[in-house]
Amino acid sequence: MIQQPIHLLNRKGSSGSIQSRSCKTEGHGVSATVCANCGTTTTPLWRRAPSGETICNACGLYLKARNTVRPPWLKRNAIKKAPPVVPETPENNNSGTCPGDGHCDGTGGSSSCDALLCANCGTNTTPLWRRDEAGNTICNACGLYFKLHNVHRPVTMKRSVIKRRKR
Repeated sequence: MIQQPIHLLNRKGSSGSIQSRSCKTEGHGVSATVCANCGTTTTPLWRRAPSGETICNACGLYLKARNTVRPPWLKRNAIKKAPPVVPETPENNNSGTCPGDGHCDGTGGSSSCDALLCANCGTNTTPLWRRDEAGNTICNACGLYFKLHNVHRPVTMKRSVIKRRKR
């Protein structure tokens, strides 16, 4: 059996009491861990309350942050079900990743599906949309050029492919 680490909480004292609980898993005789505060049996990390009881991660973080036990009504009662998978049909089968028309150009930026165009060079693909001094929407390249030179970027400098840095 793999045991998860149990961390001690450094906060001293708490208002409210935590009762220790334990249970046995059916048929195996192995002791299962149960949160002494909320009763949950699943958590990413088991912790210890200042009084020594085992508590779940949520109760431990609540206790650490607020120096009081987590109210039982905060516990999530039902596990949320995943939304049903909708099979792809021809009408929603887009070849690209762009949520609009489904045709991103693959140049490394985000193509504008909502008709954003750079007011300076006319591009619709940029990693970041900016605004110029007049409030017009401009692409990242034109915005950075203007920020550095205090003049609008010449249209002749427009590139068809966004050049990415290798970091």
